[in-house]
Amino acid sequence: MGIEGFVTNARAGRLWAWRRLRLAAAFALLPVALAAQQPTVITGRVTSTAGTPLSGAQVTVPDLGLGATARGDGSYTVLIPAARVPTGPIRVTARLIGYQWTPF
Repeated sequence: MGIEGFVTNARAGRLWAWRRLRLAAAFALLPVALAAQQPTVITGRVTSTAGTPLSGAQVTVPDLGLGATARGDGSYTVLIPAARVPTGPIRVTARLIGYQWTPF
């Protein structure tokens, strides 16, 4: 093997090492990308002004078109898919027939 063959092999080795480095970097960043794709869970409890649980209340996140119904103890859970998690604050509303909405 002449010097040309040695230079060609050296270049191929450096190219292979560079590809392995990029692949290792991609795998190192993969957990960060997966962590950013986690869904968000909003939980709470709907009560009257007297503190009585309001079962059956409709809890919604109007900006996202998501919602849930409060359970017997007034608790609710709204799951926001990872792709729809907003970057800022959101508004959550609760409604039940016979009750008037009051901001807090």
